[in-house]
Amino acid sequence: MKEINRSPELTALALRWIQSWDGRHPDPETAANLFYPGDFTRYIGTDSNEWWQGRTLPNGYQAHMREHLELQPVMEIDVQDVEAFEVGYVGWAAMRTRVVIGDNDPATVRITFVFALESGIWRIIQAHLSAAVPNPQFVGVELTGTLEGLLASIGPVAEERIRSAGRAGTVTLMFTDIVGSTELAVEVGDQEWARVIQWHDQTIRSIVDGDGGTVVKTLGDGAMAVFEFVRGAAQSAFQIQDAFQARRERPAMKVRIGLHAGDVMRTEGDFLGITVNKAARIAAAAHGGEIIVSSSVRALLGDDPEFAFGQTHTVELKGIEGLHEITPLRHGPVAAHTS
Repeated sequence: MKEINRSPELTALALRWIQSWDGRHPDPETAANLFYPGDFTRYIGTDSNEWWQGRTLPNGYQAHMREHLELQPVMEIDVQDVEAFEVGYVGWAAMRTRVVIGDNDPATVRITFVFALESGIWRIIQAHLSAAVPNPQFVGVELTGTLEGLLASIGPVAEERIRSAGRAGTVTLMFTDIVGSTELAVEVGDQEWARVIQWHDQTIRSIVDGDGGTVVKTLGDGAMAVFEFVRGAAQSAFQIQDAFQARRERPAMKVRIGLHAGDVMRTEGDFLGITVNKAARIAAAAHGGEIIVSSSVRALLGDDPEFAFGQTHTVELKGIEGLHEITPLRHGPVAAHTS
């Protein structure tokens, strides 16, 4: 079997499709054009009648979007999680979004895509949308809904067997590093530096915990943290920079931060793999006060107006083969307006 790889290109394509639905900047033509006009193309929507197929699907889908936007133009979409993979001429993606339509309560919509590559262009050949409905409402009884809950319910021996069989996972990693820490420690002395590091550790843990992440370990003058969602990692990075800039005590410090998303191997209390090494190297490539992200993080953040990007550079990362794209992460227009 050919190697399956994560696909930033298909991640961006899936994000482009869902963002075309956002009532703040709708784009029915783009959404429709992303479908392949073929006999085997399928669209399965949240309504029981929305099982569409065939060559006319793109035109019908554009009409569907325009009708929806005319009748209910106020729709806000917040992508909570997205991932995509490809092998050969086939790709697929999964997405979880928070949708607010008009004055209705927020709803979670889950979307999966199947893509086909034709003449160098990826097109959707199947899209499937489902609205997350609680088990009591759907099947009439309460079932365990989380993987962690299911593992806990089957006993420690079986739980360990399952965990041992699948300790690989996809996460967003953040590395932080105080610039010039050795010189700063000499400047203030051991006793004062110990207090500085205590403030550093407590500040980073508080921020990371608040954004749904976990500090895996502190590194004396830095930290390694892991996040399930890339947005939380980016928000934490901004808050950490803000905390360091707001600190008025001696010594004045700057921190550099690197973010990278990918597959890791989980061990007892730690994470291993090329993704971890790359995240650390990306942090090392940053300047003081800067947040640098990999191409995978940039693709996952997509067009979220809370985030903006500087000039992308292609660099070598020590100990990692090949060339790598890294990009400064900055506050977008929404974040700048609300801050």
